[in-house]
Amino acid sequence: MKIFVCFFLLFFFAQGSCHKNNSSKEAIQIEGFVLTDNLGNQMGIIGSAGNDWKIQDWSQFSSLEKSFFNFPDNVDLSNTTVSVLNDPVAYPNPFSSSSAINFHSTDSVKVKLAVVNSSGQVLKTFAIKIKGNKSIALDFSDNNLYPGGMSLRYYYSYSAASQQNFKAGYGDVKICKPLVSPVTACF
Repeated sequence: MKIFVCFFLLFFFAQGSCHKNNSSKEAIQIEGFVLTDNLGNQMGIIGSAGNDWKIQDWSQFSSLEKSFFNFPDNVDLSNTTVSVLNDPVAYPNPFSSSSAINFHSTDSVKVKLAVVNSSGQVLKTFAIKIKGNKSIALDFSDNNLYPGGMSLRYYYSYSAASQQNFKAGYGDVKICKPLVSPVTACF
């Protein structure tokens, strides 16, 4: 009888340890990448890039995605206006330890950027007022926080004094450590 009870307990604990941890569930699906070189020139696409790096209406985003922008910043909206925007470019993609994203607006706008992992955790935030071209550099050199093989999504929104979040978008990037050639080997 003791052998049966021991076997049953061992089986029970083994079953419990085999269940998938729900905390690792993906909140967002990162599945397509626009490949770019160090200057932002497009080199191809891996997977389905969907609406990556396309400027969209704020209404197209889920409440979870909108919540990524709920971080405090000290950029005011004075002298900003709804403007003509160009699709942003993240470069290089994939990257090893640093990435940049270039924004363009014909007039002054506020840009908010949130870097998110597939679990929906916001890892970095940034806010700035731009007019014309402006690149934002991001450091991912900490291998413990940003290991090779990690996929990230950059969410961005544009605001003006007359209209908060008048446009927004997102794009997926990949960390590849060490950066290999061809870059398709990172995927």
